[in-house]
Amino acid sequence: MPKTRTRLTRPKKPKKSTSKSKECADPSGPTEREWESMKVFRTFVVKDDEKKQYQFMTGKTAFILPTDVEPGTEADDCDFWIGKIKDIRARGDDPSEVWVRVQWYWSPEEVAEKVRSFDATKCSKYERLLSNSYDFVHSSCFDGLIDVMKYDEQDLEQRPIRPESFFYRYTYDCHKGIIKPSAEGKCICNKPYDPVEDEFMHMCVRKGCRKWYHRDCLLKRNWVATPLAGSSHMRAQLFEKTLPDDSPEIPTIKLSRGHPGKDGLQNSDLSYSDIPKELLTLARSPIARGAGMESVVGNAASVIEARRIVCAATRADNPELVPEYWKERVSISGLSASRRIIEDVNLLCPECGGPV
Repeated sequence: MPKTRTRLTRPKKPKKSTSKSKECADPSGPTEREWESMKVFRTFVVKDDEKKQYQFMTGKTAFILPTDVEPGTEADDCDFWIGKIKDIRARGDDPSEVWVRVQWYWSPEEVAEKVRSFDATKCSKYERLLSNSYDFVHSSCFDGLIDVMKYDEQDLEQRPIRPESFFYRYTYDCHKGIIKPSAEGKCICNKPYDPVEDEFMHMCVRKGCRKWYHRDCLLKRNWVATPLAGSSHMRAQLFEKTLPDDSPEIPTIKLSRGHPGKDGLQNSDLSYSDIPKELLTLARSPIARGAGMESVVGNAASVIEARRIVCAATRADNPELVPEYWKERVSISGLSASRRIIEDVNLLCPECGGPV
């Protein structure tokens, strides 16, 4: 369900918000020349009709009332504009003349109107693009603070992002019409990740790969290992030892399509009896993301941390004890460790042939 809430109500009707284009800027707003001479502030306060105060400060991101939304109305958060507060200044000491320089986040639909090649349908409704467009917005148009998290699709330590949290993964140069990084996908289908519709994408974290692949694309192109006797245990060990680090404990892994291999694996007598089952299962889970998971970014950070703990505990030379607080290390931001475990469906990386 869409998130709705009653917005701030104010005793005065706010000035109209500026549009995300200089042609539609508020005519009562300051010019660039006037802005330079205005008094600088780090915060400003908006009061509602019950005298409750809401503080806004530089560096924070805020909901901003569009021109067609009245204060006090109940609306979906996605209906409001979002801007980063860059500077706060006032005309003299008049509290009704506080203006804010805002850096805009654009919605995917707004960008698609300008960049025809950009497919807004591959974005979440809570996704925005950070632009290089700025406007002066009157302080009365601000309606609450919001955290817009950055999503770096190549960052293996990426913080979790809830499905109904605002985030951005692209920047948009509105002057040149350039989107970075490229909105084209890295999968063999060259389509980007759709946080809403994609069931699963699997990642190969090995150095030199670091790519996401749609599960359906790998299945359709037969990047699948044929199950053989003992191969499931072998894949489990390969998963738990596969890390992005340059570590001597990590084997050089090569699997041929249809023929799981043993390169780099040793017949180990190491005991796993002291490793909690949930931790070991998480370490042996494929790294994936998809619409059915509790975080938009998937399970990469948790799985990699679990693998590091297991590798340290099972190495032949000076093994480490599993820390008592291992759940805190693998369950980032309170998300469940067990819900980050993905079933292995015997997929292979098209680049290196390793399990994904």
